[in-house]
Amino acid sequence: IEGYTFYCFFTLLVVNMGGATETVRVMKQNDEILCCTKYCCKLCHFCSEDKVKFYKTAAFWMWHFVVTRTLIIILATIGYYSYTTAGHFLYIVFNLFAFVLLAFAFSSLVNLYENVYQYCVNINGVFKLVLLKISVGLIAGLGLVENFMILLGKQYQPMGNNDDNEEDMTQRAYCLLMLLIFVVLSIVFSPVFGQKISSPHIL
Repeated sequence: IEGYTFYCFFTLLVVNMGGATETVRVMKQNDEILCCTKYCCKLCHFCSEDKVKFYKTAAFWMWHFVVTRTLIIILATIGYYSYTTAGHFLYIVFNLFAFVLLAFAFSSLVNLYENVYQYCVNINGVFKLVLLKISVGLIAGLGLVENFMILLGKQYQPMGNNDDNEEDMTQRAYCLLMLLIFVVLSIVFSPVFGQKISSPHIL
């Protein structure tokens, strides 16, 4: 669902611009320096200055975020439910690898959006991107905290009589916390998603 959400936002940008060809044409026409190339990735040249290559790279990471990352998370889940120390270690390793894919996909998405932002003000993309960043960041960040709590034996102590072990209760507490957070986020961001999307200036 997380990867599909990113892919939908990526698709929303491209379709709003009139398709992949039009998106690349506008990026070439603007000829702006990519955010990552300008600041954090200037030395490693992670983002190509060639707009066609950059677009293909962004689409590449979006695909891997939806497909490859999902497979990695499945493997991580299998490791977790093996209920072994090695399985829990692999669970954390796979999750870290999945987080790397997330970082590459998100940076590509942000760079693409920055380059076409002036033509996409009609979709309220900033608020939607902020929601993506907040929600994914909370899922990944709190998930890592929960995993380290379980690995280090600092589990949540349930009150009263309960047949579930401490690891299960720690996961339930994490899930309950995320549900409450998303209820609040849904209320805060509902006006943004309820607004009608008009045609972009470029079309």
